[in-house]
Amino acid sequence: MNVLELEQSFKNKVAPLYIISGNDYFYRKMALTKLLALVSEDLSTFNVTYLAHDAKVDAVIIALNTPPIMSDYKLVVWQGDIKKMNKDTAKVVEKSLTNYLKNKVDGSVLIMVDEIDFFKPIAKLGEIVDCNKLSTTDLITQVKLLLDSKGVIMDNVLIRELAVRCDNEMSAIVSEVDKLVAYANGDVITAESMSAVVTHNVEQDVFKLTDAIARNDIDFAYTLLADLLSRGEQPLKLQALILGQYKRMFYTKVSKDSVEEIAKQLGGSSYPYKLARGNAAKYKPMELKRIVDTLHNIEYEQKSGRISMDEGLNLAMATVTKRR
Repeated sequence: MNVLELEQSFKNKVAPLYIISGNDYFYRKMALTKLLALVSEDLSTFNVTYLAHDAKVDAVIIALNTPPIMSDYKLVVWQGDIKKMNKDTAKVVEKSLTNYLKNKVDGSVLIMVDEIDFFKPIAKLGEIVDCNKLSTTDLITQVKLLLDSKGVIMDNVLIRELAVRCDNEMSAIVSEVDKLVAYANGDVITAESMSAVVTHNVEQDVFKLTDAIARNDIDFAYTLLADLLSRGEQPLKLQALILGQYKRMFYTKVSKDSVEEIAKQLGGSSYPYKLARGNAAKYKPMELKRIVDTLHNIEYEQKSGRISMDEGLNLAMATVTKRR
């Protein structure tokens, strides 16, 4: 289920096993907070047990078999690891939890906080709480609720821009909203407030630049580049971001995995890989490999002092736009 549905689901039933999974820290924290609220805070010492990723499943079962004290629920929070669970360990855990769930203790709830895919081998045993980043459209509703709670108004176009600038990370959005509310003169957040307060995401502008190139809108790409340079962005940094996006295009072009899987393998959020896969459709695999190899060579030439930073950036743009 989606994290936003979690609290409502308690009205029907509280499951004996929840797995918090996803890449948005804000919603992961929200999910855990809502589950912990099943136990009164003043009784949490007796009714909430925290276990690290290296805890043995026997310790988990013992904790679950300990009945709640003056509470409807006993919670056991098992923290995952950034690495995958060992296959042999996963088999033992699956067998033990399967047997426990056949004769579970009423009121005992196991909360497994996943880190990447630590608990993936046993995910089928529990209720998965999806805490991945929301789409920009869904975020508009959530940000509006946040703004309402603070007594301010912001139109949908600006909310969408805020979400994009924050890479759809709700924790970043909350931080920026707090700054916007403090800056705003009155109860309306304007475009001027956005420009003055919200951190301009250079990576987002480079996404726009590479997207323009993929669409063969070369003039717009060079306009974006000129704007970035006029704001003081360094040529080598811009090249690194351009190279990074073309690498993502290449990886998503040649891989059959989902963008979520690719992001887990290579690091970072799935959003840049989603954008990259869309643009990669406009290229052939070998064309992308040639671009990536050439950009690497240009970077080497710059760092070795054979060409200047500005000359390297011009060569990089010539490579990706095919201007010779």
